Amino acid sequence: MRITLRQLQHATALARHGSFREAAADMHITQPALTRSIQTLESSLNVSLFDRQPNGVEVSRAGEVLLRKAEGVLESARDLEREAALVSGLASGSIRVSMGAYPGHELVPRAVAACLAQASGFSSQILGGDWRDAVQNVLNRSVDVAVADISTFSGDPRLEVIELEPEAIYFVCRREHPLASQRGIGLSTLCGFPLAGCLVPPRLATLFAGFPRAGSIDPDTGNFHPSVEVKSVEAAIRIAMLSDVVAAAQLTSVESQLESGSLVVLDVQGPPLQLRVGLIYLRERTLAPMAQLFLDKLVEVRKNLGATDVRLREKFGTPRPG
Repeated sequence: MRITLRQLQHATALARHGSFREAAADMHITQPALTRSIQTLESSLNVSLFDRQPNGVEVSRAGEVLLRKAEGVLESARDLEREAALVSGLASGSIRVSMGAYPGHELVPRAVAACLAQASGFSSQILGGDWRDAVQNVLNRSVDVAVADISTFSGDPRLEVIELEPEAIYFVCRREHPLASQRGIGLSTLCGFPLAGCLVPPRLATLFAGFPRAGSIDPDTGNFHPSVEVKSVEAAIRIAMLSDVVAAAQLTSVESQLESGSLVVLDVQGPPLQLRVGLIYLRERTLAPMAQLFLDKLVEVRKNLGATDVRLREKFGTPRPG
């Protein structure tokens, strides 16, 4: 029995598409060549992987079991190629990053810019989303690393997590907002208005329990869904500028709006919310040289943003984190 990776790739492509014509086009081979490859593989395994139908193919019962194994073999082969490329330096200039919305607004773009300034060969692919998207992209190997809130999965044995300085999140609104001039605003008063922001993990979600105008807590996950839920901090800021919605954002994300007076930071009782931000990657994977550079720049940029946060707190009279 001799099975090749190419045959396994052909079989998994056929399983995805359910059509010899579409699978052949996806693999950039002719349909007869794909048919021969599948027949040779089935002969080697002495089992039918697919049931032929008038309008295509379906994976057989035996095929379901064997193709799951095939996916694992192909994933291991891709990991081997990646590790070999790291050793030889062929992949040292590229990194795929998934980012949560809050670190994705200021921290990640600035870190990428710093990498570009230092390494002329640096290239990146950046994916946005919330913290759930970020870690899922790491687990399914769509990206090399993620930068997101780590509070819900820092103990996951599959993941390596490097925690950065926390990010403070404040509540902001337009200067014409009914709350703009108030002092010592309680949470119940704040949550009498719609909140615009990103999905909130269970660690912080309980703060908003019992305030339906602000949003709702998912009984299954414990996550808080703001009444205006977004995956972009920029969208939350824009909505707050055009309505009486209160947005949750870092001060560094609204610096220009604070300076112009179009937004104000609400004087809410207690310290601001604190996001636990970190770099996440698969524990079994080696951190590539450019990923290490990216981590170094994240730490450096986060420190600089922290200094800017202090300056903005002092200038606009908001409380210090407790």
